[in-house]
Amino acid sequence: NGMDGDIGFRRFLLNAGYLYLFRMMVLLVLAILDIFGVVVGGFLFFAIKSQDSTTAQIAISLGADIFAAAKDGTTATQLAVYAKNYAFLTWYMSELPALMDEQSIDTVVSAYDRDGYQLLHAAVKANQPQMVARLLALGANPNQRSEPSTLTWRYEANFKTENYIPPQLTPLEIAEQNNLTPIVELLQQNTPSLAGI
Repeated sequence: NGMDGDIGFRRFLLNAGYLYLFRMMVLLVLAILDIFGVVVGGFLFFAIKSQDSTTAQIAISLGADIFAAAKDGTTATQLAVYAKNYAFLTWYMSELPALMDEQSIDTVVSAYDRDGYQLLHAAVKANQPQMVARLLALGANPNQRSEPSTLTWRYEANFKTENYIPPQLTPLEIAEQNNLTPIVELLQQNTPSLAGI
């Protein structure tokens, strides 16, 4: 019956509307708590974790602290990498010049995360060419090697706890190892020539 389908669709729209309204109410409460310093990382962290880039954009437009960091030092951009919220990160990289000065942009782009990666390493590893292009435009260095991870790994087989030290690679080397040809080409176009040295 066509009527049953119509009613089901209306219920779906109503539920979707309630979900959106609930999400916005939670954002508003978190924004108020953030203003009074109650929430560490604030509502921007919540918005990033929600995987809805529009929610994160709204959080920033409402004045979320883009320089906030969690107790372990995780920044909003690093949280977005860990949450694999690349839609937000790609948008955010295009907005950085309007949100902060050049020195702050350089700090965001060149910061190392707990895995020993800068944003460019993470974007290459995740096969995100649009984000790679935006990071290169912001001055990310395609020749920068990753650093040792700050994570400690526990090996259950022998119950040892040791530092995990992956090989330090440049974004170009990561792209080559993973056969990410479009990203390899993009990075090669933005790698300074060594011929003049």
